[in-house]
Amino acid sequence: MLKLSTLLRSTLSSVMLSLLLTAGSGCKDSSQSQGVGWQPNVPFGTLPPGFDSFPERWNKQINDRLAREEAAKQKEIRELRDKFFKEEDSKVREKLQSKLIADEAALSVIHRRQTEGDYIKFKTPADIPKT
Repeated sequence: MLKLSTLLRSTLSSVMLSLLLTAGSGCKDSSQSQGVGWQPNVPFGTLPPGFDSFPERWNKQINDRLAREEAAKQKEIRELRDKFFKEEDSKVREKLQSKLIADEAALSVIHRRQTEGDYIKFKTPADIPKT
């Protein structure tokens, strides 16, 4: 029993070590691969290489996700309304109504987020309010 436990621990340790080494060698941060990092002589406002296209991609990804969530929530609300008006049991109708209210609140949160515009925005120091 002791020999099996030691053998099992040894095998698991070897597997974990190989996974860690594989993961560590395969993942490289673009700033590390380009030899870029925090440097005291970099001018204020300078972005790391490759970052200039990131905000546009990120904002598109967020907007696409919000559009999918909005469409799914609207579909769910339509289906709940149909069930609500067809349902005759008052207890079931109450549950459906509660779910409808919650879903409509969630939809309003999605709409509010969509009206705020891009998730990542660049501002100048002049845009910061004076205290």
